[in-house]
Amino acid sequence: MIWLVFVFVVVAVSGLLGRHLGRFRDAYSEMTGMMAGMTMGMLNGFVLGYAVAALLDSMFWGNLFGVGLGLTLGIYFGRPGGLMGVMDGAMGGVMGGSMGAMLAVMVRFPEYGLVWTAVLLGVLYGAGMIGLVVLIEQSAPAHAHLHRLAPLFTGRTAPAAAAALLDDHSAPGLVNYYAVLDIPVKAGTAQIAAAYTTYVAATDPAGRALAQAALATLANATTRAAYDRELAAGPAPGRTPQATSRLLRVPRHPPQRGRGGDRRGV
Repeated sequence: MIWLVFVFVVVAVSGLLGRHLGRFRDAYSEMTGMMAGMTMGMLNGFVLGYAVAALLDSMFWGNLFGVGLGLTLGIYFGRPGGLMGVMDGAMGGVMGGSMGAMLAVMVRFPEYGLVWTAVLLGVLYGAGMIGLVVLIEQSAPAHAHLHRLAPLFTGRTAPAAAAALLDDHSAPGLVNYYAVLDIPVKAGTAQIAAAYTTYVAATDPAGRALAQAALATLANATTRAAYDRELAAGPAPGRTPQATSRLLRVPRHPPQRGRGGDRRGV
């Protein structure tokens, strides 16, 4: 019974993960697809092959189910990366499924070894899934409003990080995020993401925090609409830096390396 539960939990986690990562498919690169396919194929194939072999006491069936399910999941998650993603996912599923079934047969005696090995595999599986989600979320900055785990590994959310920069009460003016990233007001999410990537590659930690705040605001339709209205209205008289996370006079462009770090004002 415990092995059936184990298999069900792994398949359920894969399904939930697929639903979440599916939101980032339009931002996948070939490398992202390869990474997702290999990780999902290898880890799922391994733990499922192990569980089925332990359940049926058969390396044959463990190998068959592990390879089959690992292959399927690897190909599914690798598809957004093109042919290389599919190939890496399939290869990971085959290797993971066969190795998982083999391991179950090898550690069957003593009996407790089988269960404790499954616990260890479960921990490694969870860590691998978390790592995959974080990496894919970080590779899709234009979808910052959909991120679930990445903010936990970056300390603070982008708006909070930007707000920490606003301790100077003498810096008036509403930040124009479009000017910061040097993009038109009607820029699409792909153009915003490209401008963000270019900006953070050439700026300092303070500039990166501001750029992250800009991205988090402009990549979300709701926050962007509210921001556009506020930008059009201009700063209210008497407003202080605590009244908004966007009150700061900021540079239009990031510092250019080798030129003393000077920036041009808005």
